[in-house]
Amino acid sequence: MATVLKTVFAQANVGSNPTPSANRSGFAFPPSQAEAPVTLQPHVPDGGGRQRIRRHRTGRTVAAVTLVYSALSLNLRLITIDGPVAVGKSSVGLLLAEKLGFQFFDTGVIYRTFTWKALDAGLSTSDTHALILLARQTEFRFMPGAGARLTVLIDGKDISRQLSQQQVEKSVALIAKIPEVRERMVEEQRRMAEDHRLVMAGRDIGTVVLPWADLKVFLTASVHERARRRHAELQQRGAGIPFETVLAELEQRDHNDTTRAVSPLKPAADAVTIDTDGLSLEQVVDRILALVESRRCAR
Repeated sequence: MATVLKTVFAQANVGSNPTPSANRSGFAFPPSQAEAPVTLQPHVPDGGGRQRIRRHRTGRTVAAVTLVYSALSLNLRLITIDGPVAVGKSSVGLLLAEKLGFQFFDTGVIYRTFTWKALDAGLSTSDTHALILLARQTEFRFMPGAGARLTVLIDGKDISRQLSQQQVEKSVALIAKIPEVRERMVEEQRRMAEDHRLVMAGRDIGTVVLPWADLKVFLTASVHERARRRHAELQQRGAGIPFETVLAELEQRDHNDTTRAVSPLKPAADAVTIDTDGLSLEQVVDRILALVESRRCAR
């Protein structure tokens, strides 16, 4: 079966026009000669789990790509992607979910959503008791968003456009480290996972949130490479933040994430670690697809 799938991947590459990785990834992975991903319609199964393909190529290529992604996703429901800040978890997770016909969720979104609500309510990040009470009283819902993404509704409202506010970015780590707040968020993330075939990205998904996941991946990259990606992303947004500042902030975030008492950043014992230094977005996703294939064949 592995040989067949390898041949199908080769057929699927016929006639493709590579898309720059930076268009797919805010982290500006290095350019690649890899195949441009086919755009799938991930939420409309066709018969036995196959997906309809929006961008039609030759009949042989469409059939080949459909066969690959349908075959790879059989018997798998949950894939976790963990790793440090700016390693590319969201970009990798979203493209992987699109290719497999899964939903994708970046768990950082639920923490930023709750942080926005706390700030909007006038709470201080140091008012632990009030924040815990607010977390317990907050209703979270998860709805299909753009592409394969799941969107968080907080008390029935979509406040996605407010999540990039500078004050939210500054406050989210302080609120997210409160154990009772994390417990509430984990409860919601697990509830979500019961209802979807899902790729979930974060920092403690394989170790705490979904330790029973079918496949766990831990992405790494040097802090300088991650700072380069984040700096390029900020430049695209028009933020004139010096590279040295971005690097220092990432080093501090790494220290905070790996030394915190609750849910520290670390790979799960059975996670597969992928060093993304020098790899394009598509190359990283292809490595994970190979892991999916191997897990499927082993069942």
